[in-house]
Amino acid sequence: MGAEAEPNFRLLRSTEVTGVIRGAGRDRGRIIGVTYRDQAGESKQMRATLTVACDGRTSTVRSALGLQPRAFGALMDVWWFRLPRQNDDPTGLAGIFNAGHGAIMIDGGDYYQIAYIIPKGTDTEMRAQGIEGLHRVLVNMAPGSPTVSAH
Repeated sequence: MGAEAEPNFRLLRSTEVTGVIRGAGRDRGRIIGVTYRDQAGESKQMRATLTVACDGRTSTVRSALGLQPRAFGALMDVWWFRLPRQNDDPTGLAGIFNAGHGAIMIDGGDYYQIAYIIPKGTDTEMRAQGIEGLHRVLVNMAPGSPTVSAH
């Protein structure tokens, strides 16, 4: 059973968290939700018993709470980007691993959110190859993907 089967689960795509909602009274000191901007650019609030920040390295939630990330030795770096999804591509989640690299493609409806995994310390070298180099690597990793081939 996935999270979407839970009665209070709600997934909002193309949505940006802009801050946290702090509790008052008996909830003082607790985070009771978030403020966010939806796909149309409208500011809204969502209250929740549990708030999990999954907004990455430059986390809005972490900054709002004044938290500092703990450093640990990661063996990889991850580039996050989106590509428009082609109609012939499979839906859902896909993982591709080949030649020391990996990619996780998360179906976002009309786009894929892609986590491209590279060895730690190779960011500068990879960027020097330009967008053409990234495209070559992705095509080699996923030669049959209409999304990758189209871009």
